[in-house]
Amino acid sequence: EATLPQTQCGQCQYPGCRAYASAVAGGEAIDLCPPGGEHTVQALSRLLNRPVMGDQSPIEPVASSVAKIKESECVGCTLCIPACPVDAIIGAQGFLHGVLEAQCTGCELCIQACPVDCISMVEAPRDTNPAKILRRQASAEPLGCIRCGQCDLACPKGISVRELWWSIRQQSQQGSHQQVPGPGAEACIACGLCDARCPSGISLAAPILEQADQDRRSQQSQAHAEHAGSLFDSSSERRERALHESDARRAERIRRLTASPRQ
Repeated sequence: EATLPQTQCGQCQYPGCRAYASAVAGGEAIDLCPPGGEHTVQALSRLLNRPVMGDQSPIEPVASSVAKIKESECVGCTLCIPACPVDAIIGAQGFLHGVLEAQCTGCELCIQACPVDCISMVEAPRDTNPAKILRRQASAEPLGCIRCGQCDLACPKGISVRELWWSIRQQSQQGSHQQVPGPGAEACIACGLCDARCPSGISLAAPILEQADQDRRSQQSQAHAEHAGSLFDSSSERRERALHESDARRAERIRRLTASPRQ
């Protein structure tokens, strides 16, 4: 993990550098990190004692690219700023934004966030970024979650979509569920705005709705169990009360029968 550039851009098809590091340790290809470039591949090769090429798909150098904002079209909405995983975009609400070329990794996440399509990718100036490499056959899987928070901003019910989705994902993989503060899955109204805003193309609403259905069934089962328990307790109390009253009447009859005639 320390060898990777920590850009958390998701271009490796994994949700951040830590997830990719775990995959590499498990045998995944070491040439999936464009921001790291050839330097990272060589470093991983030395660290893991694995060949750069090996039996993986051939790699080829590609031109480094950075984001560029068209000044005449930028409306200063700031939506691209939180979408950038490396804070390479500067600007403020209502003002022109700019890209720090030395920081930009070319992940293109800002392009999808821009509502006026004023961001494009251009060839990076020389010596801005190390040469990037890409596998010839890109993965068909969508990008992983990079924790950009766009889904949280889009949710009209104030659900922490990102944390809830990760909690559900962890539960499905490891069987452990972490309680997320704030509105839970039951608050989801299936509007689909989180899916539309996700730059990684992840279906966020589907597992949340499934979790809400599971929670609803669990709550119903718990309510039925509590109701049944309440009925049992009430029945037990009635039986105990009836037995107590019966014992009291029996004791009274015995007292009368054994009482002295003089009394």
